[in-house]
Amino acid sequence: MERDSHDEGSMEQYFDDEGGIEGDSDDESKSMEDNYEDAESIEHDSDDQDSTEDMDQEDVCKEHVAVKMESIEDNTVVDFTAVLLDSIHPATARISDPTNQRHRSTERVRLLVNLLKRDSPHREFLRLLKRPIIKLVKEKESRAHEASQWLTREALDIKEVQESGTFRQACWQRLTATVAPFLAEVIATCDISNNLSLLNRQEADNAWLHKLWLSIFSSVDLININYDMCLSPVEKVQRSEVQLQQKGYGGKSFKALFPFSWIIKAKLDDIWKFASEAKVEAEATPDQQFLKNVQESEVGRKLQTAITIGGVQKVVQLYCSDFVRMTCKISQEDQHKLICDHIINASYSIVRELGGQVDSVNSVAAIHLAFNRFQARFEHLSQLGSICQNVLNKKPKPDEGGLDTKEMVRPVTNVLFLY
Repeated sequence: MERDSHDEGSMEQYFDDEGGIEGDSDDESKSMEDNYEDAESIEHDSDDQDSTEDMDQEDVCKEHVAVKMESIEDNTVVDFTAVLLDSIHPATARISDPTNQRHRSTERVRLLVNLLKRDSPHREFLRLLKRPIIKLVKEKESRAHEASQWLTREALDIKEVQESGTFRQACWQRLTATVAPFLAEVIATCDISNNLSLLNRQEADNAWLHKLWLSIFSSVDLININYDMCLSPVEKVQRSEVQLQQKGYGGKSFKALFPFSWIIKAKLDDIWKFASEAKVEAEATPDQQFLKNVQESEVGRKLQTAITIGGVQKVVQLYCSDFVRMTCKISQEDQHKLICDHIINASYSIVRELGGQVDSVNSVAAIHLAFNRFQARFEHLSQLGSICQNVLNKKPKPDEGGLDTKEMVRPVTNVLFLY
C-alpha cells in the first residue's frame, strides 16, 4: 500500500497557534451531531455495503487517507469547541471535590456548559481555555513514541471502529479522551474555592471582576500548568483523578469573592519575603520596598487596573474577605467581619504612614502588612470568640481618617479580663 503523500502529523498539529482549531470560527463551527452526520457521509450509501467487521486493514487505511486528504483540502479538521463540550462530563468526573462540596460537581457542569456554549458572552474565556489544553497535548505528544501516527493506529484498531460505529466517531472519541484529562486539570485549578462561579456573575458593576479573572487566567506567569503536574507522583503516568485543593485556613473550603485570590496572596507573600530579606534602598524600609515591588510586579499592575475600573473600596473589601478566610481560624461570620474591618482600616492607615496612595494597589498590598502586625491579636480574638461569643458584638468604631491602630489592643484587653 502506498504511503500518504502528506505527513500525518501529531494530534496538536490540527490545532492553530491561537489555541483553536484550523477553520474554527463562529459561522463554520458545527455541533457534535453535525460531525457525526459528516462521518456517516464517508460510508457507502448502498444497503449491500460490507460491514465494518468485514473491512480489512487495507480498506481502513484507505478510508483514513481519504478522510485526511479531505481534511487537508478544505482546511477544516474538527470543531474544537464541540470537542470541549463533549469533554465536559468525562473531565468533571475526574475532579474529586471535598466531602462537603460534592454538589459542586453538578454545578460545575452547568457552569461549563453555559460558559462554552456557542451563544455565550464569554467567548474570551473559551479562547483562553484552549491554550493551556493544547499546550498540555503538545507536551504529552513530545514524550510519546510515534505520536504522529495516532490517526493510523486509530484506523487499524478494528475493534475500536466497530464499537464506535464509524472511523470518524472513533477519531472523535480519541480526541475527547485526550482532551478530557487536561480539561479536568485546568478546571480543577480554575475552580478552587468556587472561583469559576465568579466569571458567571452577571451584575453590571462586576465588569472589573470579569476583566481581572480573564487577565489572571491568561498569564502564564501566574497560572502555569505543565504536563509533569498532571502525572501521579509514584507511577509517573497521567493521573485518573484530580483532587480539588482547599485554600481556606486549616485546609477548609470557602467560596471565593475575589478572582484567584489564593494565587494573588501567594505572589504577594513571595514579594514580601523578598523585600524583607533583600537589601533595600538607604531611605526605604522593608514595608516601603514591599509596596514599591508590588506596584512594579505583574500582579500589582493587574490589581491596579481592577482598582481603576472598580474602585479601591470594592477591590480591597473582596480581597480582604478571601484573605481572612485563608489566614485566620473563623468560628462565626461576625468574627470574620470584625477581622476584615480591622485589617482594611489598618491597611489604609499603614499606606498613609508609609507615604503611599490609598486609592491604589498599595491598599491591597498593605492588607498583608496589617495582618503581619496584628496576627497574634487575631489569634487571641479567635480564642476569645470560641469562649465568649457575645464579646464580638462590641466593635471599636473607626474614625473618618481611618482606624487608629492602637484600637487593635481592645481584643487583647478583653482576653486579659477573662484570666
